[in-house]
Amino acid sequence: MTQYPNMMKNTMYRVLMCAICLLTVTACKKDGKPSDDTAKLTLDQYYAKRGDLCLYVGKFPVDISPRDLNPSIMEIMNDGLPAQLSALENAGLVGRSSMNVSAGGNFGAQMSVVRFTVTDLGNKFFGTKPREAYAMGGWIDVNRPEFCYGKFVLDKVESITEIEGKDSKRTAEVKYVVRTDNVAGWASNKKIQDAFPEVKSVLKSATVEVTKTLTPVNGDWKVEN
Repeated sequence: MTQYPNMMKNTMYRVLMCAICLLTVTACKKDGKPSDDTAKLTLDQYYAKRGDLCLYVGKFPVDISPRDLNPSIMEIMNDGLPAQLSALENAGLVGRSSMNVSAGGNFGAQMSVVRFTVTDLGNKFFGTKPREAYAMGGWIDVNRPEFCYGKFVLDKVESITEIEGKDSKRTAEVKYVVRTDNVAGWASNKKIQDAFPEVKSVLKSATVEVTKTLTPVNGDWKVEN
């Protein structure tokens, strides 16, 4: 009879240890590497919010010196601000008007400018929202008023690799491909592509390969920026 309590204790101890081991393995599996479906869902949600393809030329209205719009100067500076505004005008996204504005100082002097404003058509594509921009072969976060002409969407996940992140936390490196979607017709305008070389570059390649780190947060996976 004296052995029975000891047997019960041993049995309960083994059950407890098994439970701890199972929980440990499950936690490691959960925090170490997401499934393909989980990675796809996480990236789909990420690009739904941050996948816009946009152009920035400044805050409107934008005033330009008439001299800077001289065709001979614009031929040399064919991707500068005057050329960009002219290209947007050609696409119907902005309009121009001539006016006099204060030159500053205490004498009330005036100067002539060409003022560009967003048209009704342009307002369908113009706005401010946080997004991730693809520029110079890399990705940056921006939050500024821009003309958006399409989106990057997830095309396919190529690989998921478990890695050791900060503070020895297990995360995942995901290599995947994005493609352009819902591209506005004006983005194919030759003047737009000449003035904004990044548009031509993005639309020239059907897809772009990207590598991101996914981090476990409160039971879900998030893209690490």
